[in-house]
Amino acid sequence: MKVSSKKTPTDLFSYRVMKDKRILVYRDRKLVKMMDKKTSSRLITNLDGKTSMETHKILAKATGH
Repeated sequence: MKVSSKKTPTDLFSYRVMKDKRILVYRDRKLVKMMDKKTSSRLITNLDGKTSMETHKILAKATGH
């Protein structure tokens, strides 16, 4: 029996907001980008209240993936 290991787009990206308001963006649990404070503040505002699919698209665009 073959088990499918397909990942949904919402599984790919995650992020963490640091104490100094920088954002670390992860893809498949690996750090792919560390945003500067200026970019992070715009991204935090943009991510506020978004669904998981919208968040995925925003993070993919921000990291160039």
